[in-house]
Amino acid sequence: MFAVAWMALMPLSLMSAHIGVLVWVWVALLSPGELLYGFMAGVPFNKIVAVITLGMILASRERKDPYFDGMSLLLVLLAMAATMSWAGAIVSTPDGTDLYLKLIKEIVLAFAIMAVMMTRHRMHLLALTIALSFGFIAVKEGLIFLLTAGGHKVVGTGSVGDNNSLATALLMIVPLIYYLARYSAVRAIRIGLLAAMALALVTVVATYSRGGFVGLLVLGGFL
Repeated sequence: MFAVAWMALMPLSLMSAHIGVLVWVWVALLSPGELLYGFMAGVPFNKIVAVITLGMILASRERKDPYFDGMSLLLVLLAMAATMSWAGAIVSTPDGTDLYLKLIKEIVLAFAIMAVMMTRHRMHLLALTIALSFGFIAVKEGLIFLLTAGGHKVVGTGSVGDNNSLATALLMIVPLIYYLARYSAVRAIRIGLLAAMALALVTVVATYSRGGFVGLLVLGGFL
């Protein structure tokens, strides 16, 4: 099923750079390689869609509106600091290289988003994509936690990190899901999004992260 969906999404990514960015965000956050087996398990989804999207940004004639502000400068400085730290490490380790490359890919994706996601409609689609990516993880893990009466502990994902990192990420997307639920015109979708938001909060508890629980209290006060 995922193979069929992937083959349908690739031609769409060639139609417009902003569709490629949406697919890139989706596979980067969902990390489908961890959920698949057989011939689809080893497919480098991130690399494939990244090459297509960057090629579309550079080669296509569609309108692009890249900008550079203070936050962009901080991203560039972070990339430079990480590069010097990685290149000058006394002992080079595979884990360190993986973390460095992951950071650089995230920064490149951030600049790709800034270049093509320049309308309200596209930003709304981006928020929806992020919510769907993490929402899948939140719904799956939250339901397992409830069905096992609290016996299931969420240890994290490869795309985000350990249980503390996943709890932080879920807390960050709860306001996005809430926004989408408030502005959706279809009642069934609103109910589904609110249910996903509730299960995201359950999944934060299921991580057994003390920092996540403190963040949960802060988010509750904010909402």
